[in-house]
Amino acid sequence: MQDHNKILQRELTHVYWMGGSPCAGKSSIADILAATYGLSLYRADEAYFRHEKVVTPEQHPIFYKLTHYSPQELWMRSVEQQVVEEMMLYREEFPLILEELLALPRSQSILAEGAALLPESVLPFLLEPQRAIWIIPTAEFQLHHYDSLVRPPVQCCIAARETIGGGLCSGYQLQSWLPFLFSPSLVLVCSCCQVHWLHSLHPHFLLV
Repeated sequence: MQDHNKILQRELTHVYWMGGSPCAGKSSIADILAATYGLSLYRADEAYFRHEKVVTPEQHPIFYKLTHYSPQELWMRSVEQQVVEEMMLYREEFPLILEELLALPRSQSILAEGAALLPESVLPFLLEPQRAIWIIPTAEFQLHHYDSLVRPPVQCCIAARETIGGGLCSGYQLQSWLPFLFSPSLVLVCSCCQVHWLHSLHPHFLLV
């Protein structure tokens, strides 16, 4: 397995990774970076709709189950259950994301962005630490930049963020994030200022 991962590391050296929680501004930042540096964008959120058509209950039990929920079943789950099952879905989906990235041309650098890009999933395929970053927004950022949206979805994002933060310290399976998020070789940006994030990302990704 390690030898296989090393091969994939070399095949993915043209990929930059940007993960983090929902409502963090990842897509907006990715648009600016792609336009500035001529990067090809891979959006995991858009890939989800392709992947939901091919998942099976045998290989992707949580992903398959959630795609067959009614809207009421999906959104009436507790925040805690939503967070845990979403993380499980992301883990099941990542091999599909990886397959698509490997199939893309290597002639142009790719910026892959989305909440599905968990640190624990990406790092085994990461040859250079500066090729990846995860962004976690503050509540102030979310309220300021999403105040024009209907308030319940915004509050849901904030509740999920707080649940993730508590889960990392209180016994959810999400504590597996800890050794990745606080690795000194990676950057975790927590800010309510999108401009500050951009200034942090340029040198981190070694973009010139």
